[in-house]
Amino acid sequence: MKNRIRPLLAGVTSIALLSVSAEATVVFTDTFASGTGSWFSGGSAGTLQNSSGQLDWSTPANNDTGSIGRSFSSQTVGVGQTIRLTMDYTQNAATTGDLIRVGFYDAANSITANEWSTSGSTIAAFSGYYGFIRDAGTTSQLRRESATDSTTATSGPTVQTTVNALSNLTGTAVNFNIVQGTAYKIIFEVTRTSSTLVSVNYRLTSLDGLSTHQNINGDTTALLVDSFDTVVIRANGPILLDNIEVSVVPEPAIALLGGLGLLGLLRRRR
Repeated sequence: MKNRIRPLLAGVTSIALLSVSAEATVVFTDTFASGTGSWFSGGSAGTLQNSSGQLDWSTPANNDTGSIGRSFSSQTVGVGQTIRLTMDYTQNAATTGDLIRVGFYDAANSITANEWSTSGSTIAAFSGYYGFIRDAGTTSQLRRESATDSTTATSGPTVQTTVNALSNLTGTAVNFNIVQGTAYKIIFEVTRTSSTLVSVNYRLTSLDGLSTHQNINGDTTALLVDSFDTVVIRANGPILLDNIEVSVVPEPAIALLGGLGLLGLLRRRR
């Protein structure tokens, strides 16, 4: 009986080890227990405040000319690795053509205050990737972007016009309705697929992740940047955000080798 149990235990142990070794490294998490965290506005982004433990972004309805951003420690994404943003998102007022933009960037200057810095300067040159999901689904898109925000009149990434489209809508190309007051989950990912290529994915799901409302898969594109230190969000109406997390997911092959190596050590100790 013992001989039958041991292989089973070894298999279970192997699966457990692989699961642990494949866990993402969390760069930061904002739960907004108090205050607005390290998020700041750019351009005509309206006001940021804390509302019952959520980030309340009171941007004017149907006005998407502003954005908010947060700097973090620079993360270099290796081949096979993914940088990921997850967050809870609620449209706080009815707007026309609800949309939410999200992007990862390598920026020359850190975002340190509203209008991007207390000195009145901007984040200067930036390069990265962003996507937007609109509840009129056919206009959703993923893009790569490289530009310079040279004046405080502009609002930096996701607003500049110097962009190159990664792809038009692919995947689950459906029209849907973002319901006011309903919480959704957003997942935005940039994966480095080779030494010269990246792919981008943007998903809007139910809060529990069980129902996908929109999914955009970016065609693999030429590498523009592989190090990121800034995340920017842009909307066209008042929204609530919560549980914002940026993480780096390891290469699956590395996770597999790590798990098998640990399993081998356990077997030798027997």
